[in-house]
Amino acid sequence: MNRLMAFLFIVFSIQAFAQEQIEVGVKVGEKAPELSVVDAQGKPQTLASLTGEQGLVVVFFRSADWCPFCKRHLIEIKDWVKPLGEKGFNVVGVSYDSPATLAAFSKAKDINFTLLADQNVATVKAYNIVNSGYKPGDDNYGIPYPGAVIIDKAGVVRYSYFYEGYKKRVQWQTIEPALNTLTAK
Repeated sequence: MNRLMAFLFIVFSIQAFAQEQIEVGVKVGEKAPELSVVDAQGKPQTLASLTGEQGLVVVFFRSADWCPFCKRHLIEIKDWVKPLGEKGFNVVGVSYDSPATLAAFSKAKDINFTLLADQNVATVKAYNIVNSGYKPGDDNYGIPYPGAVIIDKAGVVRYSYFYEGYKKRVQWQTIEPALNTLTAK
């Protein structure tokens, strides 16, 4: 009986702490808001300047400076660049970090995709993904919910995936089927 109780406790504990996808941000089928960002060199970038032949994958992350989960995820995304390119998509990462922070991280970790600074939080606000756990004036105000959107070549959001927690991130196995659906048309 004690083993059964322990097993049930573990199962329910895991379910209680599981992070599920949350419904925030621009809805699938809507026009993607323009980006109000600069790259790691301080150069303004737009959807048009970043989109590949078929579209763009935009990964929103908390910080390449202080978030260890974000840092690990950005390093993992390096492996997405080639398969995305083969499907006609580019990938970018967006955070509220400074261009200098993004440049230093990109250089130190040999990041092979564009990281974008949204220091005024305009893009995160436009995509409606400002983490509500932080209020204006907080040091961490402006961090997005971690997640990703796939934007097609016409600028329409075709996929949106966000988490409330900070440990779980969208994985290649999660977005690849959506990309395959888009490129099969």
